[in-house]
Amino acid sequence: ERYQEQKTVLQDALNAEQAQHKNTREDLQKRLEQISAEANARTEELKSERDKVNTLLARLESQENALASERQQHLATRETLQQRLEQAIADTQARAGEIALERDRVSSLTARLESQEKASSEQLVRMGSEIASLTDRCTQLENQRDDARLETMGEKETVAALRGEAEALKRQNQSLMAALSGNKQTGGQNA
Repeated sequence: ERYQEQKTVLQDALNAEQAQHKNTREDLQKRLEQISAEANARTEELKSERDKVNTLLARLESQENALASERQQHLATRETLQQRLEQAIADTQARAGEIALERDRVSSLTARLESQEKASSEQLVRMGSEIASLTDRCTQLENQRDDARLETMGEKETVAALRGEAEALKRQNQSLMAALSGNKQTGGQNA
């Protein structure tokens, strides 16, 4: 009877232990299922996050490629602009040299022109003086010519008067000669 009681006690204890184990196993199973579900959910979340990360990485890589291409384009553009700037500077310097040469030529031509103008002005002054002198000389010669004409006219008048006197004397002489001739004829007849 005591043995039966012990057996009953042990059986009850075993049943209780089994029930506890069962409960524990069920709890563990539930926890395992919950953990598994959480793990699956976490796995899905991680997969989604990984997809997002991959998408972001792809976008980042695309942006990096675009930036690299843009950077390369900017470098090429900068190099082109640098070359154009250097060419423009060289052209400007060359143009400045040409302008300096042209300025020197203009200065030289201006100096030559001023010298020629001065020489021409002096020559005009000399020519004006010579013309004035020649004009005075012409005036003097014209006056001398007029005086000579007047003298010639006076001489012509004198010659004309002398010719008139000579003609008168000639006529008188002829008259006298005729008279003398007439007197000779009359005297001869009278003799």
